[in-house]
Amino acid sequence: MQAQELRRAWTDFWQARQHTAVPASGLIPLHPSAPMFTNSGMMPFVPYFIGEEPVPFRPPRASSIQTCVRAGGKHNDLDAIGRSPRHLSFFEMLGNFSFGDYFKADAIRWAWELSTEVLGLDGDRIWVTCHVDDDEAAQLWVEEVGFPAERIVRLDKDNFWEMGDTGPCGPSSELFWDFGPEFGPDGGPANPAAEHRFVEFWNLVFQQYFRLGDGSLKPLESKNIDTGAGLERILAITLGTPDVFATDELRSLIAVAEEATGARLGADADADVALKLLADHARTMTFLVTDGVVPSNEERSYVLRRIIRRAIRFAYLLGVERPVTPLLAPRTIELMGEAYPQLQASADTVLAVLGRGGPVPPDPAQRPRHPRRGPGRGPRGRRAPGDRCLRPPRHLRVPARGDHRDRRGARLRHRPGRLRRGDGRPARARPPGRQEGERRRGRRGRCVRGRARRARHHRVRGP
Repeated sequence: MQAQELRRAWTDFWQARQHTAVPASGLIPLHPSAPMFTNSGMMPFVPYFIGEEPVPFRPPRASSIQTCVRAGGKHNDLDAIGRSPRHLSFFEMLGNFSFGDYFKADAIRWAWELSTEVLGLDGDRIWVTCHVDDDEAAQLWVEEVGFPAERIVRLDKDNFWEMGDTGPCGPSSELFWDFGPEFGPDGGPANPAAEHRFVEFWNLVFQQYFRLGDGSLKPLESKNIDTGAGLERILAITLGTPDVFATDELRSLIAVAEEATGARLGADADADVALKLLADHARTMTFLVTDGVVPSNEERSYVLRRIIRRAIRFAYLLGVERPVTPLLAPRTIELMGEAYPQLQASADTVLAVLGRGGPVPPDPAQRPRHPRRGPGRGPRGRRAPGDRCLRPPRHLRVPARGDHRDRRGARLRHRPGRLRRGDGRPARARPPGRQEGERRRGRRGRCVRGRARRARHHRVRGP
């Protein structure tokens, strides 16, 4: 199954069950309690879950395909990207929600129906986890869908969802896929050594309590359903692999990264990490710029700047010193523009920030070398178009006081603490400055601030 097919199948399934299809709300959450980025599918529905706003859907049900970013804070997967087969900084969360309408029985039955009948997954390779105190959910799995009790695992904290220190919370039930003994030992999802064999792909949260300030739980009058399924993980399951980078959209972006870098996936372990990271960061930076984030050194803008610099750095580790984002961003818009029309609407802005596509500029090292002026030099010693001068400007060549290295990291010959010019000669020393209003006094108590005032005090007067 391809990504666009799964999006259509998900939306059609829930619309047939009277769920309102809600479009993705973007990566910048609006609720005051929200984190820096939208990191789950339930984030746009927080006002309805906590009762701040009335539910606008009739019946009070909804489904969505929400874009999410986890690149900082509590959920930070940046270091695992490319090294883990299932972690991404940008991903799509499939969700269905009930606001005081249906509860555990319908949520469990529909999740099983969608997984086995619509997606065609083998029910014998699915495992289920429930909270240790949630006997109702475990019983519903056995009675409603006929799920074997020996493949139901009871966990504690991993199966209890909380929005924060206070607020709605409740037990959860997760669906895992068994990829087979070649990916790890047996024992089910409870075995930490089998995390690559048993991979979670759907989480059903039953919001039935409210966490008070003293830590106690109060039953909710209106119980809710909040589920989240990873689109990339489900696609990987349909392909028979735990590697989400084998899915169609990410594999197409990896092909662009291979073309830009000359590396090939599978040839080298370090190159594989770099290629997968470039494919993942291409979607992250493109969607962040689409939602109005621009590279800077504060908050969300700094995260985007870090994402772009990481992509450039890993491309540089593959020996590429040319821009790679001008190739990755247009391909992302082309692949996902049908599902997210805002990408096409803001394509000019995205390409202005990340660079436009087209032919890759020639490598400066491949330019013809002048016998006396060096590579890239034109007639009369002038630089060729696109060749930048490696010598920094004068105001950057003077090191700071007390620093024994220049701005390029080269060690200076003079001792630390001496102010030197960029050519190594001593710089002209300046007299120590004084704060405004401060004066120095001479021997006779006369003001000696400035040459003009000193001359006025000491000139010889006539009779």
